[in-house]
Amino acid sequence: MENNAEKLWNSILKIVSQLINEVDYNSWLKNVTPKKFEDNKLIISVENIYQKNKILNYIDKLEEALNTIMYDNEHVSTIDIEVVEKDNLKNTEKFDIPEKNHDYEYGKNYYEEKKTRSISLFNGISNNLNKKHIFENFVVGKSNELAHAAAEFVSNKPENNAEKSKYNPLFINGDVGLGKTHLMHAIGNRFLEIDDNKKIFYCSSEQFTNDLINSINKGKMMEFRAKYRKLDLLLIDDIQFLAGKDSTQEEFFHTFNELHQDGKQIVISSDRPPKDISNVEKRLISRFEWGLTVDIQQPDYETRVAILRKKAEIDKIKVSENVLRYIAETINSNIRELEGALNQIIARASLLRKEVTIDLVQEVFLDEKKSKSRHINEEKILEKVAEHYNATLDEIKSKSRKKEIAVPRQVAMYFIRTMLDKPFKEIGNLFSGRDHSTVMHSVDKIEKDIKLDKNFEKDINLIKDEIMTN
Repeated sequence: MENNAEKLWNSILKIVSQLINEVDYNSWLKNVTPKKFEDNKLIISVENIYQKNKILNYIDKLEEALNTIMYDNEHVSTIDIEVVEKDNLKNTEKFDIPEKNHDYEYGKNYYEEKKTRSISLFNGISNNLNKKHIFENFVVGKSNELAHAAAEFVSNKPENNAEKSKYNPLFINGDVGLGKTHLMHAIGNRFLEIDDNKKIFYCSSEQFTNDLINSINKGKMMEFRAKYRKLDLLLIDDIQFLAGKDSTQEEFFHTFNELHQDGKQIVISSDRPPKDISNVEKRLISRFEWGLTVDIQQPDYETRVAILRKKAEIDKIKVSENVLRYIAETINSNIRELEGALNQIIARASLLRKEVTIDLVQEVFLDEKKSKSRHINEEKILEKVAEHYNATLDEIKSKSRKKEIAVPRQVAMYFIRTMLDKPFKEIGNLFSGRDHSTVMHSVDKIEKDIKLDKNFEKDINLIKDEIMTN
């Protein structure tokens, strides 16, 4: 039977599971044992110091969720982590949660309904900044050095409005998982480091839209405008999702104008440069281009190794240089996948009490490949490739030699071969009975084009992400 301590911890997990990636959640939080709650302190137990250090990365989110549940304006509740060997874990103790807390609807519009307890507030509003994303732990390489330099410039000279106007807005574009969001939080944190009275707010364009809709429904547009137009720094992520939302674009246009006219810094991110964002008003696109646009590319091999080395250093774990280099050679897509892979490897080593070796890394990668393959088949690959190139399945499978059809066909063959490891002859049968040599040539061509053409490599990785995640 679930006791009250477990009930409280499970309620915290329902909230926090929405805020961190699935791998970290499953690796570090699911097997925690809640012990007791006393004197506004929840005590939880873990099996080793490494797990404790990992959980400390999320302690702010965990304590914020705890205080949201307790909803006690007079006392702040905290979480303590004990390291206890598995065999010595004690039974959890019961405590009483005020009855009103059970009515909280976990998981439903959490960001809209939570009572935040962030230290940095203005008018009772949390700035949404992640304090762990700072310039000091951002790894700089050829792929991101201009974006990093621009981000540092706008955050280190908040008083120099004339010089800063050349960088306002700062528009950062790049693929998913390359560090755009890290840089945005770093800018906000540096602003506060220089002057903690600055009014700063970070949000996604989706949150901006949701705030607008809620404010219209509740008749609170004055409060909405006061929140967004009285800032010293607005950081807005994934601006491309304003596409097609006319009312939101109208409101953001006026918000942008007011902040810009007042000399307040605006930082925007997107997965593409302003000119490539479709279904957004031209006057907004024009404003996005008023300042400086910088892009972040996929990290090169040396930067990938440096990123892994920095993560291992931050997490206080020892991993040999050979292992780091092997991971960097194997994963060349984005930072998020790199760090996720390292998390999985360390988790397995910790749970099995094994040393981190290349053999262990290969085991993890093989298991991951098998797991993903179970959810991927030829139909899904064909569907995603066709969707990306605006072609039909029949066209891709046909014998047409038109370039606009031949390229998607070769890409589909490449993915079926590399992701499913299907024999060349079997792949050829899917495409109007082409022979194995044609398929081999297609796969080789795509592999060469990926190495020679950065834009094509970007397209391939985008399609791969679609296949893997949807």
